[in-house]
Amino acid sequence: MLICFKPSFPELVNRPERQRLFMEISLSMRQSVDSSMEEIMKKCLSLILSVGLFSACGVATAKNIKYEQCLAGAEKRYSENWAAECRFLSSEMDKKRMKCRSEPANVIKGFEFCTSRYPSTDSSPKCALPHTQATRVNEKKADAKRVCLEEAKAGL
Repeated sequence: MLICFKPSFPELVNRPERQRLFMEISLSMRQSVDSSMEEIMKKCLSLILSVGLFSACGVATAKNIKYEQCLAGAEKRYSENWAAECRFLSSEMDKKRMKCRSEPANVIKGFEFCTSRYPSTDSSPKCALPHTQATRVNEKKADAKRVCLEEAKAGL
């Protein structure tokens, strides 16, 4: 069965664009069942090149599949790490606020003093992280993607 490889450098195309591209390729291939193999290859290649990538169509190999699975794993770990950082920062801010409220000197200053000094933060998985934490999580993702590419090139 002929299928189109996903782009060799998926980070060059955003996820919605990749999804649109491969949906279009799949639809094109289904509509082209009666067409010659050459026509399917041309259509697939033109769709890939239309988003500025230099890739090709062909038979999927275990190496390509493993690379895509590795990238998916890296993306999943990235999302998990980001969510964990959000929960951790929110929890730390809550602890600091509670400690502030329990200190006798701050009781006089009032509840609002500690709340303004240690505001509640978003603990959702899509929170906005401070630059330092966001950079650390993004670097882990980049490292994981680099490992995927190195393993794919090495044929592991």
